[in-house]
Amino acid sequence: MIPLLFCHGRASPWPCALNWLDLFSEPDLARQLYSNAFPLIDVGAMADDIIMQHRAMAILELMFKHIQKRDLAELTDPLVKLIAAEYNTSEQRDALMHWIMQNSDSAQPKMFLQTLARQLPQHREVFMTIAERLKEEGRAEAQREIAQALLRKGMSPEFVMEITGLTKPELKKLRR
Repeated sequence: MIPLLFCHGRASPWPCALNWLDLFSEPDLARQLYSNAFPLIDVGAMADDIIMQHRAMAILELMFKHIQKRDLAELTDPLVKLIAAEYNTSEQRDALMHWIMQNSDSAQPKMFLQTLARQLPQHREVFMTIAERLKEEGRAEAQREIAQALLRKGMSPEFVMEITGLTKPELKKLRR
């Protein structure tokens, strides 16, 4: 890894120091902090019960460790405990839930969210909003697949738009 700092602002040439450490309010402290080796934290090697003790970082560490699991339902109990403990802000929790849904390979993400919503009724709205978004994304993907199949069969673009509800620009994107 090679850390690089790029300037892309309006001021050119860059009007400040070219050494990024000099940009900190306490450059000497920054030099001390960033000149040492960074510790590697291998969450995969940590026991879940140890991770659960890490309060605000626990939910993130737990998800990093288990995000590749096919069945997220196994994580329902620890997630419920961590979310109920309110170690994280609502923004952090919501962002993490969106990240989980985008990056997990869960077989049944909607069921997972419904289970969380039942066990954490105070957060039901957030979980169900995410579930609705997943449903809408699935519907949109199905529309695109149907449109592509119809176009391959020689159906007219007008017919495909009528059947799928896709717009002309959306249909053009599919043809690329």
